[in-house]
Amino acid sequence: MRAILKNTIVGLFFLSVVAFSSCEKKHSSQAEARFLWFVYEGNDEFYAQNPLDVKTSHTGRDTLTEVSSSGNFAIHDNFSEDSLAFYWNFIRTPHEKWFELEDNALKLDFRPVSFREKKNPAFIGYRQQHHRFVATTALNFTPGGPDDTAGLLCFRNETSNYYLGLSCNNKQMEAFVEKTIVRGGQPVKKRLSIKKINWNAGHPVYLRVEGKDNTMNFLISEDNETWETLAEGLAASYLRIATDGDSVGTYIGMYASGKEE
Repeated sequence: MRAILKNTIVGLFFLSVVAFSSCEKKHSSQAEARFLWFVYEGNDEFYAQNPLDVKTSHTGRDTLTEVSSSGNFAIHDNFSEDSLAFYWNFIRTPHEKWFELEDNALKLDFRPVSFREKKNPAFIGYRQQHHRFVATTALNFTPGGPDDTAGLLCFRNETSNYYLGLSCNNKQMEAFVEKTIVRGGQPVKKRLSIKKINWNAGHPVYLRVEGKDNTMNFLISEDNETWETLAEGLAASYLRIATDGDSVGTYIGMYASGKEE
């Protein structure tokens, strides 16, 4: 009986190590946020009835003539080139190199800068061009400490944004959805949803944002097939600047930070 109990304890300890292996503290050289690909698919009903409707799919670096600027279309970037495609944007001008394109992935550093500051965070985004869209990415997340986070950010400005991210809390990986509110004149995070997950180091987590006219949904997946909704029905108007009824100014993309918030 004692031998059986001993083996059971050892087995449980092994399972715990496997479950938490992706969230143990790493050396700075090992910590990284690696985005394997990014897909944006726009599918507005208005464009479906438009004779100029265009569906385009492309990867890596493209020329202007290969990318549709109107209608329904999709982009798929697998980061296989040696420079970013022209459609990617930063928040303000980078004054240091905090990203790398290597081994068919986009690597972002965990810099001590937040998107809630008027600085240049580690964010690379694509402009939202549809009221109905799906944006998806695959992320290998290896944090170096409890403040490291990475994920998909929907950004209008420092006080209007939604963030679907990953972080580590007491060796347990967590996925969450946040928005920013202003308190005491300062932008601060408001946690809308959180879920503990047990994916192992080296296995990607899939993150997705869905825009459906007036609402937005945020989902995660282990295999890019079965999706779990973390938050749904969030107000899309929170990210909109009204200009003749259109939604402009919002960027959706990949983000990483090591700043305590």
